[in-house]
Amino acid sequence: MKQNITITGPRSVGKTTISRILAKKLKLQYISSDEIGEKFLKKEGGLDKVIKTGSIKDFIRRKGYFLIKEQYIKQNNFIFDLSVGSFTSTDFKKSSRELRILAKKKSIVIVLLPCRNKKESIDFLYKREIKRKHFK
Repeated sequence: MKQNITITGPRSVGKTTISRILAKKLKLQYISSDEIGEKFLKKEGGLDKVIKTGSIKDFIRRKGYFLIKEQYIKQNNFIFDLSVGSFTSTDFKKSSRELRILAKKKSIVIVLLPCRNKKESIDFLYKREIKRKHFK
């Protein structure tokens, strides 16, 4: 049985809350992709600042996927709170695909959605995301 669980999904769906609760209940290490980025980007002002300035792609290109993949390779017995963008990036298709394959190989992957069924979730997320500045 795999001792690693990856929890992913869109923003504000409860990934962090559920990941932390599960890690505590199952006595597994909690790992957060946001915290990894925050730690690595501390000198640049943190993850949020890098996202807002638009230099996030440079970070991802330089180190982002490597830092996440490193967790799957080096760690065991964890709950990984992983941003869904890591799995679904259209700018970094090859890296996203490699990460999906690695996550499936090294963990049980759980995707959280905001509604009970896919169509409701897609409609809800579309209505929310279309209001965001970077929405295409």
